[in-house]
Amino acid sequence: MKKRINRTIVFMILTITISVSLLSVGCFRRNPPNREDYTVEEHVQMISEKIEKYFMKDSDRYTSFAVYPLYDKNEDVHDFLVEFEPYDFLFVCNKLTGEGYGYYLRNAMYGMDLRYMDNDGHKCRWRRYRIGTESNPPEPFNSYGFRREPNIHGDIYNYYELSEDGKCIYYEKSPYAIAGKFDKKKYLFSGGIPVVEENGKLINVISMLEYEDLHYGYEENFEVSFYFKTVRPL
Repeated sequence: MKKRINRTIVFMILTITISVSLLSVGCFRRNPPNREDYTVEEHVQMISEKIEKYFMKDSDRYTSFAVYPLYDKNEDVHDFLVEFEPYDFLFVCNKLTGEGYGYYLRNAMYGMDLRYMDNDGHKCRWRRYRIGTESNPPEPFNSYGFRREPNIHGDIYNYYELSEDGKCIYYEKSPYAIAGKFDKKKYLFSGGIPVVEENGKLINVISMLEYEDLHYGYEENFEVSFYFKTVRPL
């Protein structure tokens, strides 16, 4: 009888120990470290390791890549740019940078936006454009004029950059790279607006329009943007 009781006690202790261990592991997986626990340099290193593992290993598509921090209007870093060579780019966000990200990235430290780069060999492209009305069109990017397309906002139109043969120009590198200002400080403002700062002015690297004030009026002035729509764990 005594041996049976001892066995029961041992079994209960083992059961409790295993349950506590599993619960601890589960909690750890549901609560990865916060972004505040790491420096920007450490984030860049961790993202680089993930990119190397998931995109560069045994790949003949890319020759190299680099990871860059993207600043917001408060000079904080929440997002990162991965620039691949010879083409393609990827936005990476920390899961705490948006209300909806936590649901999709509950067990992940980072999330990535796959709209502009995919894993199936398809090139992801984007177009430069400016916004205007029929009676007040914007100044064209070059001498070849615009292709005007309806905008979702009433009588507002998107005016796209054209090539010499009258076709829209598509790009496969990031807007920062295409703007030829990759050495400048890179921003991604609220709403996903890609910006660089040069000589005290802000340049929207899609519309290529300049503004003098870093913190005032950018939401109204910077009319073209990238934003995290298709978020996947990284």
